[in-house]
Amino acid sequence: MKLIKLSLAAIMTVSSVYAADKEAEAQNISEIFTKAKTSGEIRLGYVAQDNEDNTKNKNGAAGGHLAIETASLNGISFGTAFYTTNTLQSKDIDTLGTSLFNSNDESYAILGQAYVNVSLDKTNLKVGRQQIDTPFIDSDDIRMIPNLFEAYMLSNNDIEDLILTAAHVSKWSGVDAVTPEKFQKLVENGNGATMLGAIYSGIKESELSAWYYDINDFTKIAYLTASTKLSLSDGATLNLAAQYANFSEYSVNGAATNIDGNVWGASAELAFESIGTTFSTAYNKSSNKAGKSVSNGFGGGPFSTSMEENTIDSLEGAKAYVAGISFDFSAVGVDGLSLAYAKGKFRDSLTTSHVEIDESDYTLEYSYNDNLSAVLLYTDAKTKTDGIVNSDDTTFKRIQAYANYKF
Repeated sequence: MKLIKLSLAAIMTVSSVYAADKEAEAQNISEIFTKAKTSGEIRLGYVAQDNEDNTKNKNGAAGGHLAIETASLNGISFGTAFYTTNTLQSKDIDTLGTSLFNSNDESYAILGQAYVNVSLDKTNLKVGRQQIDTPFIDSDDIRMIPNLFEAYMLSNNDIEDLILTAAHVSKWSGVDAVTPEKFQKLVENGNGATMLGAIYSGIKESELSAWYYDINDFTKIAYLTASTKLSLSDGATLNLAAQYANFSEYSVNGAATNIDGNVWGASAELAFESIGTTFSTAYNKSSNKAGKSVSNGFGGGPFSTSMEENTIDSLEGAKAYVAGISFDFSAVGVDGLSLAYAKGKFRDSLTTSHVEIDESDYTLEYSYNDNLSAVLLYTDAKTKTDGIVNSDDTTFKRIQAYANYKF
């Protein structure tokens, strides 16, 4: 489930400093470079989308990233990462494109990470351009280049099983940004986002988290999640999760930003290891006044019902349901291969023109090993307004394919 995966990603992001490789510790300035580590990824991507208005987009790209992180000297290290996406094919009837390239639907390259990291015992401070994964500010790595952020990020786990995070995020770039090819303010006239978070994992097979975001000139968000894993008989497991978010709008020059309201959500995932089959379901409901809605923030968002294309973001008085099934072929002797299907329904109950969205996602994934993987996605999305199918790019059929090699 996306909620659980996001929580795990957040833990990995803010706690990786506590598992530092002691052999990488430098004894002098020269060793911070001789013991530096490099890593990266080569990625191929292809997206073909046929819209209801008969416009079509077919884009192919090659790119990836190369990262270098120095060894730590007295708890201080430096890191940088260069990202690029390059056109292999670009055939767009409209100007929307398929989010593989920049705002002009062209190749681009960017210095996506450039930071200094200071680690002292169980406290870590990371300053500069970096990748962040939290509920409402996250990388959303769904195309060629993820969201990346300019931020000060402080984390601490002096208390066992509790990770505390405080951050200020000022700029971003990447797949969800208006101009992916350059770092820009989170909100055009705002002063960035202040973020506080706490993740507690001291209860067996469970996790509790609380987050607060003050996104200047946009909204304030209080967010709570809880998840637990229950072991049933015959190797079956049940994952349960719940979430709540409260949005409080800003008033900018006398006008409300209209990002306001409450969201409730729940999800369940029943997995049978012996037959490699997992059943899942999720529900979200937002409570808003007319003209107001909730938001994913800056990334893919944490909502339980988020699908490949649609979420409850921007819907007024939203109700959303998602159900899915997946099969892991390792149960029949084929390791690394999985197939999943999900069906979602989204409803907007407050707008004058009633909006209904149906989406079906089919996902085939294969991991040859820890380094080499591929994924094939098919999405069929249909948007109706007052019962009539929209004749635009909100109703479409889309195929995506990606191949990734990590080193």
